Amino acid sequence: MSCSTVSAARASLKTIRVQDAVGSVLCHDITRIVPGESKGPVFRKGHVIAEEDIPVLLEVGKEHLYVYEALPGFVHEDDAARRIVNAAMGDNLVFSAPKEGRINALADCDGLLVVDVERLLEVNSLEQISFATMHTMTPVRKGQVAGTRVVPLMADERQLEAVERICRADGVKKALVEIRPFRSFRVGIVTTGSEVFHGRIKDRFGPVLRGKFAEFGSDVIGQSFAPDDEEQTREAILSF
Repeated sequence: MSCSTVSAARASLKTIRVQDAVGSVLCHDITRIVPGESKGPVFRKGHVIAEEDIPVLLEVGKEHLYVYEALPGFVHEDDAARRIVNAAMGDNLVFSAPKEGRINALADCDGLLVVDVERLLEVNSLEQISFATMHTMTPVRKGQVAGTRVVPLMADERQLEAVERICRADGVKKALVEIRPFRSFRVGIVTTGSEVFHGRIKDRFGPVLRGKFAEFGSDVIGQSFAPDDEEQTREAILSF
């Protein structure tokens, strides 16, 4: 039996009047059809009915809905995804709104993505939960770097508690994923080699280095050249 089937078995399915449905969880999509214009879902499976949804549901001809009523120990997929994000995500990340049990994590600044790979494997070894990221130690720009997905509509709370335990060491949160912002430095470049120092060949590496440092927000304050001589190389370094 799959995780989704087990979860469904632990929640009761019932029919309810639209006017009494606030706070209930839809177990099917609600489609709106505008003849000659559009056809598509106005509410998705798993949506939690709010007060402002009632006129819309009545407008599309729905007077009764099939909804899930969770039994104790089970959590709606969107709430479960929020708990995972709160437990696992670290500094300099912002998050998308939950949708069908998924929340995306986006870098809030340019920096280095750091992932605790060992504990991430522990989380992904749990049932019902999927947690994906880019590779650790990857330089990233603002944008999506990770995401978590809860598989069943109603997640077993014991799985969420396991995630929270993994993400805490000695009672202190330790993030699975975080962004460490790039630090800005003033950089001096020393290019060695008698062939470059004497002008026999053109230096082509300096411009490459300048571009790379600029990408990471650092300034090159100058470039010195030295022949294949230890003392002159030392003087070139000390010139900065």
